[in-house]
Amino acid sequence: MDHDQTPPEPHPGLAAIAGRWHATGTVLDEPPVSINGTDTYTVLPGGHFLLHEVDVTVGGQSVETIEMIGEREPGGAAMLARSYDSSGWVTVMRLQIDDEGVWRFSGGSDMAPPAHDTGKTAKEAAVRSTLRIAPDRSEMAALWERTDDGRNWLPWMDMHFTREDPR
Repeated sequence: MDHDQTPPEPHPGLAAIAGRWHATGTVLDEPPVSINGTDTYTVLPGGHFLLHEVDVTVGGQSVETIEMIGEREPGGAAMLARSYDSSGWVTVMRLQIDDEGVWRFSGGSDMAPPAHDTGKTAKEAAVRSTLRIAPDRSEMAALWERTDDGRNWLPWMDMHFTREDPR
């Protein structure tokens, strides 16, 4: 950041999901693969960034991830979400939070290969997700989709989150 510039205002939507969540879901493969564990979101001091910690089991495999959300994209319209997982993958996603509080993630061919049906990352490959938060913030749901050709989107993961900590 150029020190002559005014820093951006914190995004007010980041705090909406702060807390600890019980995560359940399904990877929509044949056969389906269950997901179970916790997601914890912590707003860092200043309110500019959200630390997301994932500790889940996908099928029989443990997956731990740390993600930092809130870095502004040039121009400020979207934020970046950078995640680092226990398998060694680094993933960068774009995030936009709309006026209704719906979170929309998207990422291109730089996504980790497990996000792609074939395990390869063609330049047209991409993923996207829509995260909806219940009005009382006690639950949220996310539908993840993927494409290997940039045109045909297929459901990938269906996730549900229940708040574990009282608000």
